[in-house]
Amino acid sequence: EYEELEEIWENIYYNNKDLTPFQSYEWNSNLIKNHIYNGNLNILLLYKNDKPIIIAPLIIKNKIFYNETNLLGVNTHSDYLNIIYDKDLQFEDFNYFLQLLFNMKKFTLINFLQVKESSIIVEYVKKSLYHFKQRKDISIKIPICQNNEEYLSILGKSTKKELKYKQNLADRNLKNLLYKVYMNKELGESLINEMMSLYSVRRIEKNSKLNRQYSKFLEDAMENAKNNFLSLCYVDEKLAAFNWGLISTTNDIYLIIVAIDSNFKKYSIGNLLIYNTLCDLMKENCSNQFKYNYYDLSRGTELYKYKLGGIEHYYYNFIISNKNYILILHELMLKIHRKIQILKTWMRNIVKESRKFNLYN
Repeated sequence: EYEELEEIWENIYYNNKDLTPFQSYEWNSNLIKNHIYNGNLNILLLYKNDKPIIIAPLIIKNKIFYNETNLLGVNTHSDYLNIIYDKDLQFEDFNYFLQLLFNMKKFTLINFLQVKESSIIVEYVKKSLYHFKQRKDISIKIPICQNNEEYLSILGKSTKKELKYKQNLADRNLKNLLYKVYMNKELGESLINEMMSLYSVRRIEKNSKLNRQYSKFLEDAMENAKNNFLSLCYVDEKLAAFNWGLISTTNDIYLIIVAIDSNFKKYSIGNLLIYNTLCDLMKENCSNQFKYNYYDLSRGTELYKYKLGGIEHYYYNFIISNKNYILILHELMLKIHRKIQILKTWMRNIVKESRKFNLYN
């Protein structure tokens, strides 16, 4: 059972600064407990000289022509994925790990998706003797400066002007406007319910409704996390926006959920919350011995991230196999799948338009 690995898992995680909170035991145990994966779960533990050096939670899906393996956390709020590996892991160890996988017939194609560029695993995959395809994508993070003046210096003139205007507008028109920041704090049931209620409404507005199983996973993650990060904006004691995430062992903040009440959209309440949160974190940096480094806004290149001072960093998506024809076949299957999805969308639009036409007539 995976619970037996908790001590080993946490020891590797807390001693390797390259790993993110999405590789922690508590995050992954919540994924497993709530069954947030599609396929068969296999957790592999690799030892070297009686020392555990790799924990690999893998999800295997049986395809028609091959088996596809993903890291646990794919297609969830896990922004960065990886195996859990010892900080002194050598290339020979990683290559041996891949060799073991491919020697087991159930592993024929392995996806190492969303691996941060800073991880040694990126270098090791590129050095490996196996066939692989790669894609490099962009994430955005905001440096947490020492003071407000330093932060404002990295913003454009139009952004500074807009923030000032929106803040003044909100101060004039919104009753009891209040910002709060909590770090490493246990979140109570009522607060979690308040946050999930707002987030669920926001998802519905974006035509992406949460199912109950996934909502339960997020609620458990909020409740059980030892390293919660939360910033809130209240208007007249009503939750108007929040940022929730996790703090890494290197004091980087990884945002997982950002949500706003669309009634306050004209005030750019989401941007105001991030700006005021960064101001609070800058004060923390001045008053404490340790320093918060980055406010990671996760994958994607939305314009607001750049406007608020975000800088690019990268992650890799690798598809690895010991047989080149499997990579070619996998790519072909993906193309067919995309064409089917386009066709389904086209058919749905035709049905929608025909219903409108019938209604009109």
